Amino acid sequence: DMSSSHSDELFERMRKAIQRKKYEEMEEIIRDRRYSPDAVGGDDERSNLHTASQKDDSRAINILLGQGNIDPNVETSEGVTPLMLASSQGKMEALAALLADMRVDPEYSDNRDRTAKELIPDGSVIKKAKAIQLFEERERRGAAEGKEAKLAIIIGNVHYDTETGLDDLEGAGQDIEAIQG
Repeated sequence: DMSSSHSDELFERMRKAIQRKKYEEMEEIIRDRRYSPDAVGGDDERSNLHTASQKDDSRAINILLGQGNIDPNVETSEGVTPLMLASSQGKMEALAALLADMRVDPEYSDNRDRTAKELIPDGSVIKKAKAIQLFEERERRGAAEGKEAKLAIIIGNVHYDTETGLDDLEGAGQDIEAIQG
């Protein structure tokens, strides 16, 4: 199958470009329609995003995450996502870049039921504290985005109410109180 051999070849080219910090080549590979952002390889079935995380290269990670169709939660054969890899190895640049993308899911568990946050190594106290802070900031952002979405629905309902003349949205007042509380 020609398409899979092209895909495999592009996957390997991307891996080497990431390893050598050849960002222009990374961009060129992404422009090739045959490149699959979720392709995996190697004995542990890692994606190019895993490689960029391993290299602790936020620029490479951001180039890869720039693809709208990438799944940033692709798992290796051990169930390890790029975020888990970055977390478990104390790759702080990678951790920050991955957690900044709301498509990255910190709740994924590996084959041993451990999340990325649980995989933070004890090695350096300062590094561990910084990693935990990054996860907590992400959790707050997720909660804030959830509240913004709910508020948008309420505003939409209020708008709907004025358009239709329906005034029986008794839940909206409680929702607004819940958000403010």
